[in-house]
Amino acid sequence: LGEDVAAKASVVPWAGEPKPFVKEYRPGGRVKMLFVDSANIPGQFRYKGGLEALEAFAALRDLYPGLELVIRSGLPRRIRERYAGMPGLRLIEGVVPWEELEREFMTADIFLLPARFTPLTVFMDAMSYELPVVTTDSWGNPEIVENGVTGLLAHDSRLARHYREMLPRYFLPPPGSRLHRDMFGEVDRDLVATLVEALKPLIDAPQLRRQMGLAGRQAVETGRFSIERRNHLLRQVLDAAIDGDGAQ
Repeated sequence: LGEDVAAKASVVPWAGEPKPFVKEYRPGGRVKMLFVDSANIPGQFRYKGGLEALEAFAALRDLYPGLELVIRSGLPRRIRERYAGMPGLRLIEGVVPWEELEREFMTADIFLLPARFTPLTVFMDAMSYELPVVTTDSWGNPEIVENGVTGLLAHDSRLARHYREMLPRYFLPPPGSRLHRDMFGEVDRDLVATLVEALKPLIDAPQLRRQMGLAGRQAVETGRFSIERRNHLLRQVLDAAIDGDGAQ
């Protein structure tokens, strides 16, 4: 029965919207990283790996004084008090008009979102704005961000240790639970170190950023995440269903 069902299953991937703009690549040592949390679902800063992104940035600033990080997210009070005023860090905690957020995407060099789940839409947005994506290898992230091609994946060893507890269905553990404390109570130092090593080659090599950014944009505009391909696959599924029912 399993093989029979698998033979009939079709995968229609998520699709992104092309962004009509021309990417400007700036010379010099300034590199801007962008972290964007959801404006519709507040309180996900830790789930998106925001604390690890901040710690990775703090470590990298010692090596790259021209590095910048823009965070569009609400922050827990203690985290805001700890990191506000850090050189090179700019916090945007309120919801901003899309035009303003779009400027942040257009002027960024790297999209950093070490999420502990798979936020599809924002990955597609980043890729469509020609940004290499640095995230974790959690859940479906490797199916969206192709490691070494459209971005780089950092191994999430803490989540890997808890996969069995979070299956057969994926969920975010409730606040206050043991699993939540284990997953999000403290900074994941292993993940921070892995993020730092993943980001270094992108910061060092503008050509690598451009190569991955162009690959991501192509994937959204004409490749496996394009609307045209999504619609083509969806039509195949619907046509097969109609033919199978004997309809004309």
